[in-house]
Amino acid sequence: MHADFYLSTWDAQDIAQEAVKKRRRATKKPYSRSIVGATLEVIQKKRSEK
Repeated sequence: MHADFYLSTWDAQDIAQEAVKKRRRATKKPYSRSIVGATLEVIQKKRSEK
């Protein structure tokens, strides 16, 4: 990151923390989400049958 004289140090830190949060959010996968009309147990049973 290049030095930006208009940004204060805490602004730069906030921007860096937001980037880390966004990166973490993108890596999550919704395994435990139930599909409409089917319960989570039914989906897990079908998954374990394969």
